[in-house]
Amino acid sequence: MVLMVKCSTKKEYTATNDHWIAILTIATRLLFDTIQDRAIKEITNRLHSISPVDLVLLAYKCDVSAWLLPAFTRIVENVTTLTDSEAARLPFSDLMLIMRCRDAICREPNHSNLNYCGRCSRSAASSRSPRARSPCWRCSDASRSC
Repeated sequence: MVLMVKCSTKKEYTATNDHWIAILTIATRLLFDTIQDRAIKEITNRLHSISPVDLVLLAYKCDVSAWLLPAFTRIVENVTTLTDSEAARLPFSDLMLIMRCRDAICREPNHSNLNYCGRCSRSAASSRSPRARSPCWRCSDASRSC
């Protein structure tokens, strides 16, 4: 409680991400609007340093819808897929949304942010070429078929 009082009274108060998340969670639960607003402001300034999956879950828990678009954008545009443990934490409807968005991006003819094979649509993370849409090692090897 002392931490929350300091947070609301001192503009120069600094805390770690974990502290701000705890402050936000408690302030949301106890309906401390001023403290909640301050925690939202502080966390918003640090969105890049919080895992996008954690950000989605925190946005749902504390009803901060403004964080959903940046979090989902980071998940969809990430070259690596979600781990099993990350996927297990998200609602199924969100997983389907992520899958549909990634699929739509991969189907765009001139999109180069995701690294996948232009021939077989498999991830080209292990591709010999760093350029997106270049053939993966499976397609580069004439003896193999996709």
